[in-house]
Amino acid sequence: MQLMTGQISLELTVLGYQFPEATDFYDANWLMVQLQMGTPWGLWTRVDPCLEVREAQRLLNWFQELERNFDFIAGWGTGHLDTSECFTEPNLEFKARGGQLIARFEGTVALEISFSHEFLPPFASELPYYADPDEEQVQQVYLRFYLTREQLKTLISQWQQDLAPFPERYSLDN
Repeated sequence: MQLMTGQISLELTVLGYQFPEATDFYDANWLMVQLQMGTPWGLWTRVDPCLEVREAQRLLNWFQELERNFDFIAGWGTGHLDTSECFTEPNLEFKARGGQLIARFEGTVALEISFSHEFLPPFASELPYYADPDEEQVQQVYLRFYLTREQLKTLISQWQQDLAPFPERYSLDN
C-alpha cells in the first residue's frame, strides 16, 4: 500500500512469511512487513514480522468496512468519530477519523497511521507524535492521510494484492 502526505511518502509491503518452512500454525503465519518512508530527512526502510496473516486480513476487512461507510464517516458533522485497528505487535496502528475535531478536507476520511517500537523512525522527533510526560524520548509517531473514496479503493486493491500470495497456513488442529 502506498500513501503520500505533504513531503512524506509511505509504503507498506508484505514480503513473505517470517518462517516459510514452518508447519506450526503460530510460527507459519507471521508475515514480514516492509515499511518504507520517504521524507525530507531521507529514505528510511525497516522490515519486521509485525503482522500475523489473520491480522493483515482483518486490516483489509477494516479498510473495506471504511469504504462501505465512507459517506457516513466523511460526513460526520459533530464532535469526533474514530475507529481503529491494532495488532499483537504494537509497531502499527490504524485509525480512521471523522468529525469537527480533526481538521480534514471535505469528502475525505482522515487515516492516521501510528508507528512505534521497530517501526519508530530515527527522525521520530521531526514527525507528529504522541507525547508521554513520563518519557524523555518519542515513543510513537503518526502520519495523517486524507483519503477520498477512490484513494481508499486503491489502497484496498493494493493491500489485497499484497496479501494474495500469503494465505493462512495450517490450522490450530495441526
